[in-house]
Amino acid sequence: MTDRDPSQELPQIPELADDYELVRELGRGGTAIVYLARDKQLGRDVAVKLIRPTYLHDEDAVARLLREARTVGKLQHPNIVMLLATKRLGKHGLALVLQYVTGSSLKDRIQKKGPLSAADAERVLRDVGQ
Repeated sequence: MTDRDPSQELPQIPELADDYELVRELGRGGTAIVYLARDKQLGRDVAVKLIRPTYLHDEDAVARLLREARTVGKLQHPNIVMLLATKRLGKHGLALVLQYVTGSSLKDRIQKKGPLSAADAERVLRDVGQ
C-alpha cells in the first residue's frame, strides 16, 4: 500500500473521490499529468491521467485524450499499459484510469545511465514490436 505524500499539492476532484485517492504525481506530458492513485474498492494502485488545468477548455486537447482512451482501450498486450476505465469529470475534463506498472521509464534510464547499448536497444525494440 502506498502512503499519500502530504508535501505535494494534489487536485481535488469530486468525481473521483468516491473511487480513487490520489497519492502523488508520477509524471507530466505536454497536455496531461499522471498520478498514482489508490483504487478504494479493489485496494490496488492505479495510474490516473488527467488533462492539465490549462487545457481544460481546449476542446482539441480533450478530444485527443478521448481518442487516446479509445485507442488504448482496444489494445491488449503484455507490453502496453491496460486502460481500466474512463470517467468524465465535468470541469476537470476526462480521467483515464490505467494499470500502474512499477519501475522507471526508458527516458529515466537513459538520463541516468546514458544511451543504451546495441544489445539493450535491440531488446527494447523487440519488446515493443511484439
